[in-house]
Amino acid sequence: GGHDDELISRLMMLGFLGLHEETQIPKDCSSAFTVICQRMEQRMAYGHNEQDMVLLHHEVEVEYPDGRPTEKHQATLLEFGKTENGRPTTAMALTVGVPAAIGALLLLQNKVQRKGVIRPLEPEIYIPALEILEASGIKLIERVET
Repeated sequence: GGHDDELISRLMMLGFLGLHEETQIPKDCSSAFTVICQRMEQRMAYGHNEQDMVLLHHEVEVEYPDGRPTEKHQATLLEFGKTENGRPTTAMALTVGVPAAIGALLLLQNKVQRKGVIRPLEPEIYIPALEILEASGIKLIERVET
């Protein structure tokens, strides 16, 4: 049943990571956590012709109190890792690092007037950020259905 399938899956993962093998633990591995991290880095690294992908999809239903029809708002982001000049950049690095860099750029250019910890829900942040992201090739596809 389900319990046996879960156990088999866990045992297969232990085997995949080579945790059943009698190998010497590197001196720079100071804990079980670092051993597992190192094994994951070795065994799960992308091959020469492999790349990652980020898929982000949001669906929100909006009900209006004035009787307008319910709307379904959707936003989808699909990004693949890229290789330029023989150097790979993962989709995860692009979709996390580029927005963080844009936030820093907006701060350095004094385009954000608010102080403190700010969520990116303010138009002074998300409008220029989305414009720069789109110019960088990272774009949300948005759709509204009634």
